[in-house]
Amino acid sequence: MSSTAETDLRDATVLERPKTTILRLRCRPFPAQAAALDALYQRKRRILLRCGRRWGKSKLAAVVIARAATSYGYHRGWVVTPSYLLGDEIWSHLFDIVPPAAFSRSPKRTFPKALWFKPWNCRVEFRSSEQKGELRGAGLDFVVADEASRIPDAKWNPVMPSLIDSGGWLMGITSPRGASGWFYNMWREGEDGSDPMYYLHHANSYENPYVNPAEIDLIARGLPEAIRRQEIEAEWAEDAGAVFRRIEACATGQWLSESERGHRYVIGCDLGRLVDWTVIYVMDVASRSVVWGDRFREVDWAIQRRRVAGAARMWKAPVWLDASGIGDVVLSNLREDGVAVVPIKTGVPAEKQKLVFDLATSMEQGSVSYPLGPAPLSEFLSGEILAGELRSFGYQIRGEHVSYGAEPGYHDDCVVALGLALQGAQRQPSGAGQVAGALGADRATAGNYSGRVFSGR
Repeated sequence: MSSTAETDLRDATVLERPKTTILRLRCRPFPAQAAALDALYQRKRRILLRCGRRWGKSKLAAVVIARAATSYGYHRGWVVTPSYLLGDEIWSHLFDIVPPAAFSRSPKRTFPKALWFKPWNCRVEFRSSEQKGELRGAGLDFVVADEASRIPDAKWNPVMPSLIDSGGWLMGITSPRGASGWFYNMWREGEDGSDPMYYLHHANSYENPYVNPAEIDLIARGLPEAIRRQEIEAEWAEDAGAVFRRIEACATGQWLSESERGHRYVIGCDLGRLVDWTVIYVMDVASRSVVWGDRFREVDWAIQRRRVAGAARMWKAPVWLDASGIGDVVLSNLREDGVAVVPIKTGVPAEKQKLVFDLATSMEQGSVSYPLGPAPLSEFLSGEILAGELRSFGYQIRGEHVSYGAEPGYHDDCVVALGLALQGAQRQPSGAGQVAGALGADRATAGNYSGRVFSGR
């Protein structure tokens, strides 16, 4: 750590407390963070950090805010985040590193939240792109934008004139999200090094020495490769936040109205609950291509049961079923109907991660396909509906945990059914006779089939 950065950090976060205080040690930056603090000391106007998850972005933001509000005679600054929740994280970090004596008045805890710092009564407001209306503020001395690439251009554009008018500075800290947007464009402007007002730093998640690399490995293992490069390596990606790629390129399948001689099939089924859809996909085991499907909702369980069992008989196929929350009765009913059922609890994070990871990888490799156009005999299913769900399917990272699902207001029933069918095709036993036996009255065979499927998990 440079002596300049260390001295300024102590001034900003410890103020008049003794130098031996534990508080100072709890906010000690590692070298790359100290370099960013040096850039602020050198009065850079555009300090941009593109870093992977767990790099310590929010904690650095808190240190920068504390330093700026207490050391330079500033009077007004903003913290801008894509969500109020992320702003609350920085708020909490500030109370961890700044002693109570540093605040000149009680904090404002209603939105927009605000803090006031001694000795110049600097007001720091917490703003979010979630708030209604424009982010417009006159005469800002500084802005710290955390997860900057996730702040929409339309929300961000009114902020910059407030900085330009006052000669203020910006620190943008983020994991990248697509090769577009205001942060990406600003980064490109400064990356050739010709403009002295810029400071840029690119780092992967492993640069943070205070985080166990095994924790980062745990996150990385739950991500498809393209997302891992974006979230861990902090690389630019063309498809911002997309879990599935090559969606159009995989739309090469053909709908069938009946099975073909010599072909084996599996079924993926996501049962609808309340407002969700029940989706059934039949996949050819050899080609990994969807050949038939059904989609319906607002029908009672007896009708769902008949349609699932009818598809299994028609295609002589085992059913890989989303068993999250359906109970043993549903499984028993289907098995009573002669259906070989393999339950997968997609509500369990590890199961959902594997389903999504395998589907994303197969689409990237072009080894799975689906047809466009309406499905035969199904009023509410088409390839375009599946493509739309694939595009709106997203992910969230909280700590070491990765969760997948549809964005608010969208469905993911087709995606889950497709992923279940692919799981069945990938783990299908080699003998066609084994599957045929599982579909008849031989319940023991069905049980053995399920056991073989899960024995390697």
